[in-house]
Amino acid sequence: LITLRDHILSKWAVAKSEKRKRLFWGHYRALMLGAGAGFRRGEILNLRWGDINLIDGTITVRMQTTWKVKERREKTVPIQPALLEFLTRERSKNPDEFWYMGDEGKGRVINHPNSLKGAFGQFMKDCGLGEKSEGGKWIPKAKSIHGLRSLFITTAYNVLALDLGTIQNLAGHSQIEVTRGYVSNTDKRQREAVKKFAEKETGIGTMLAQENTIPDKSLINLGFSLFPLSS
Repeated sequence: LITLRDHILSKWAVAKSEKRKRLFWGHYRALMLGAGAGFRRGEILNLRWGDINLIDGTITVRMQTTWKVKERREKTVPIQPALLEFLTRERSKNPDEFWYMGDEGKGRVINHPNSLKGAFGQFMKDCGLGEKSEGGKWIPKAKSIHGLRSLFITTAYNVLALDLGTIQNLAGHSQIEVTRGYVSNTDKRQREAVKKFAEKETGIGTMLAQENTIPDKSLINLGFSLFPLSS
């Protein structure tokens, strides 16, 4: 994330025209909201400043006449403190903006969600965040800007240990099975949980630990029968 952020800001710093500067700053804003709130690219692009409540610290994703929320599921989610500070600074610098991904007027600096996908795919390639396949095709380590959303969800589950229901609401999934699909193959918590059997003093952990000290566990070499026949 830091590599990606620094690359985008370096592109912004050397941009010659004001339009190009607004473009790369828009990408920076998309990075912050994608990683900081787990928003889809369409939600980022169509977010209006009027949907961001800096007083209550919430963001509402609403249906629009020209754009529909995926799964028709509107949501209002709290903003984490560091992201709220960033949004507050951005708003104070640009009090007349209409769109989050906009400029001083009412036009958006980026007009289509696929533009975000293509831009972040190129950024990842520029930063070496990927690898080449056997055929020489470059493969990113994450699914472009959607990888930020995936990172948000898996971090919430594996690192912060939030329950699936909470993550479902933050992500705006209509079915919890969709949320579970993000974390089913990356469940760090399960791996950490089973390690505790060895770390804690339990009958299970003790038995498993002692197994490593028995030189030969073959019953055939024990010299007696478990079930001797009565004479």
